[in-house]
Amino acid sequence: MKFRVRTVIKNIDTSVHWCYAACGVCKQALSDGFDGLFCPRHQIQTPENTLKMPLVVRDHTARMKVMIFGELAEKMTGIKAGNVPMLKNEEPIMKLPDQAFDILGNEYSMVVGLSQQAQEKEELNYKIFDFTFLQGTPPAGAENTRKAQSQATSKPGVQGDEPHLEEGVQQVDDSLGEGVEFLALRTPKKKTSTCDLGTSQLSQTSKTVTPEK
Repeated sequence: MKFRVRTVIKNIDTSVHWCYAACGVCKQALSDGFDGLFCPRHQIQTPENTLKMPLVVRDHTARMKVMIFGELAEKMTGIKAGNVPMLKNEEPIMKLPDQAFDILGNEYSMVVGLSQQAQEKEELNYKIFDFTFLQGTPPAGAENTRKAQSQATSKPGVQGDEPHLEEGVQQVDDSLGEGVEFLALRTPKKKTSTCDLGTSQLSQTSKTVTPEK
């Protein structure tokens, strides 16, 4: 289930590793084994450095944390994973290049949703599946496009440059602060959905939302 949202990037979570060793086949994180790194699904694999960036995004009603991985993260930030040293999970977190922070304040149209892995684990970890640059100043080397800008800004109900939700996406009012759940999704085997954003955590009864066609 995926949804299209129009959001502004407000922050990058730098408290976690932003690059990891991934399987070249399925792009999942590799585990440590006796013979080196291995993928539980594809056995021994040559590790590929892969970007993983937790982004805090918002529109005029709420904010949420989403993850962007791999080539999409490279295209958005202009950072190439091949230029980053290979690190193990227990090693200290490497400083995120200053270039990455150039995306802050930029507006994007994003396709977000739950990955198959998140659904299997019954986790509300949202992932960016695609994005289109709308407004702002992209980092040097970023591969963005303005092709959707004219369509996005001409939608009914848009006032000025204020970011907004696009058709088919629902959000919860965040008058209680920054910890409000961004999307209410019906997750497998659960009657409530919870999204931990920053310092607070709210839970809301699941509701059915209209997926993007």
